[in-house]
Amino acid sequence: MSLRFGAVGWSGLKPARGCWNQLDTVTVELTVMKKGQGISLGGIVFLPVIGGMTVRDKCPGGFETLNMRVGKVHIDSPAHKAGVTSQHYLHKLRTFKENTRGRKCYGPTHIIGSRGEYRDTYTNKVQLYRLETRVHGMLTRAFLEHKTLEVTLVSYV
Repeated sequence: MSLRFGAVGWSGLKPARGCWNQLDTVTVELTVMKKGQGISLGGIVFLPVIGGMTVRDKCPGGFETLNMRVGKVHIDSPAHKAGVTSQHYLHKLRTFKENTRGRKCYGPTHIIGSRGEYRDTYTNKVQLYRLETRVHGMLTRAFLEHKTLEVTLVSYV
């Protein structure tokens, strides 16, 4: 049995002008850990949600919805020690690896919002399965290549 998730279309989502909440941004460097059968990002287990968090986009007057919420943070994990809570949403991911001189070689930044890549153009539905598969694939690749991830998490203040 398969499930299909939908979301409100862009025409129904119009945020009020000048009414944006203050954001608490946490940027941490975490490694992917294997815990039992699954993997977690520094002790974080993500939960895809339909009703995400609305943040400003780089486009003027634009916005996007973040749909990967922190479902659980393992106690005494690196993420817990950095101040990550279950109120945070995943916003950006990028890998890096230190070379022999100690310099960090960064990969491209991936924005985990539903504005473009994970939203169906014709039906305006958030494709949560593609979003979850993409994030899990990035975490798995970082684990196999022994890379560290720079993660940006946001929440409302």
